[in-house]
Amino acid sequence: MAARLDMAVGAFEARFVRTVPDPGDGQLRTSLMEEGGRCALLEGANHCSVYEDRPRHCSTFPYWERVLTDPEAFERARSVCPGIAVEVSAGLRAQAFAQLEVLYAELELEIADIEPRCELSGRCCRFDEFGHELFATGLEADYALHRAPMLPEPTGEGRCPYHQEGRCTNREGRALGCRSFYCDEDKATALEDLHARFLDKVRALERSIAYPVSYGRFPALLAARGKTLPSGASEDLEP
Repeated sequence: MAARLDMAVGAFEARFVRTVPDPGDGQLRTSLMEEGGRCALLEGANHCSVYEDRPRHCSTFPYWERVLTDPEAFERARSVCPGIAVEVSAGLRAQAFAQLEVLYAELELEIADIEPRCELSGRCCRFDEFGHELFATGLEADYALHRAPMLPEPTGEGRCPYHQEGRCTNREGRALGCRSFYCDEDKATALEDLHARFLDKVRALERSIAYPVSYGRFPALLAARGKTLPSGASEDLEP
């Protein structure tokens, strides 16, 4: 990998390698670094800068023992891997999207009652910069892509691809976590409770109509499901 990037091994290790405890047995393992929940070797939406020389662990995904033997791990992998994703019929998608829109409308009414202050800071879209992550269900990611099918290149590391030139280019399709995020610390507890309650409603909706269940980082879900705009085309997006 160091050679692929034309770097000395020591420099590569200092920049991209860390030592972390294995979540399974607690033993210390060598791991590639992550930035904003993404491998630090990823460029743009989902391009691996060392793809030809990537580790075996990467090249064998999703055929990992944990994914093949643990139903929950399989569902997590399915949410980001197009090769094992379940194709949702047009009829089921339409039904799910219509009901999700109803939930979003209910959410907006409750947010209006809380009256949180929006500082127009863009923190909700610039994850790395402000130290938070945005998670969503697969249904929400599918709906976002329904409203804005083509993804622009993120304007920076750890940013939502829909955040372009200081604004959201997919406000109608934004996820629950976007809709309930405000910089108003005085209203933080009320908004967190609201988010948790409506996330339960979204999950109940998925179960009620047998929509394939998945949950993960919103940018990763989008990257796995969507198509990236050609470079320079993002300025043509409508808000």
